[in-house]
Amino acid sequence: MGEFQDAVSTLLDAFARGLAVIKRKKQQLPGGPAGKAEDKRLSKSLKKSKIDVRNAYERDIARFGPDFAVGDGTFNLLPKIKNTLLTP
Repeated sequence: MGEFQDAVSTLLDAFARGLAVIKRKKQQLPGGPAGKAEDKRLSKSLKKSKIDVRNAYERDIARFGPDFAVGDGTFNLLPKIKNTLLTP
């Protein structure tokens, strides 16, 4: 797996964990109508965002090929920035 693909997988996993936290919270605490509405809105947003990220990633993999999953890998802008800032 590429570095970028790992990052996308981690992000998607974070969405899934967020949904799991909301589900556990619902089971443990009764909550009032306002809390339930907020939880529902947050849950819906996490689900939609997860789908949006996955769809964008899959679309770009299809468009740019498997090298897209690798990301920039060894590209590092920091030395270039340092050099620019330190050059009189």
